[in-house]
Amino acid sequence: MNTLIAHGVKSPHIMFSAIGDHLSDQAPLQAGQFEAGADELSDGLSKLWLEGGGGGQIQESYLLAWLLAGRHTSIDCFEKRGQKGFLFTVGDEASWERLSPEQVQRIMGYCPQHTLDASTLLREAQRMYHVFHIHINETSYRNHPEVIGFWKSLLGERALILNDHNALAELIAATVAIISRHPFEQTMAGFEPAAAQQVSQALAPGTGWNKRSSNTTILPL
Repeated sequence: MNTLIAHGVKSPHIMFSAIGDHLSDQAPLQAGQFEAGADELSDGLSKLWLEGGGGGQIQESYLLAWLLAGRHTSIDCFEKRGQKGFLFTVGDEASWERLSPEQVQRIMGYCPQHTLDASTLLREAQRMYHVFHIHINETSYRNHPEVIGFWKSLLGERALILNDHNALAELIAATVAIISRHPFEQTMAGFEPAAAQQVSQALAPGTGWNKRSSNTTILPL
């Protein structure tokens, strides 16, 4: 929260959620609510259950985050001002590519008529949000061609590869600030050198959207 405010983001509201594996976990989707206070955010984080399951695959249910954002959130910036929010998923695996009606029923409590695919849910989330994925490149899936290839194919330059999870807050804040037309150099100058280096490396492939964003008036959250 402090990092966002310090780098040009006015009055941010943040929602933390947790996703797991909808094929094997008991609680594959947990959702908080949008908060503006650090104490409220900390309290919400403390209530998330780190299930520690997983199905032994290289996929987890990131598409549940897009389902939640695209169909089950309401944000003033978009509804009242026509300005998109930001959605970051963070992890080290690829996403499952579909949800059956029965799986949606178990998780969400309603049954759609058809199977939901990841690309459709992503497009729905992108209507209200700038969607990014941050691949934490430190686990057994470090530089995994199938995992990274999945995200690059799906999100292009908005798939960010982060080699040190300690710079996660700075990377998110920098991404939001840049799309919000905050000067890149000024943003980077506010970080510790080690974090700035990690953020620069993660954003280097995104030079294209960095430049394109300068022609767009977008305010965050």
